[in-house]
Amino acid sequence: EQQAAKIRADRAGLGQALTFLAIGGCVTVVLYTGHPGGPEEAAAVRDHAQALPVDFAVTRCARLNATIAAPELIVIERVR
Repeated sequence: EQQAAKIRADRAGLGQALTFLAIGGCVTVVLYTGHPGGPEEAAAVRDHAQALPVDFAVTRCARLNATIAAPELIVIERVR
């Protein structure tokens, strides 16, 4: 239940941050999966970013050869 509340807060915060973006503006999000609940949080933020409308360009940068949990970067740019 606490994890579900954290995920809802993450998604709400990201949604709110995006409302302030002007065209060409970016929001960056670093996802860290190396703590309890981290993989679930990261998946929820990824899903939210992937579902954004075409007004936003979403880029994901992650290590492909990591043997342990490595941070992942998501960049969301308002393009229109």
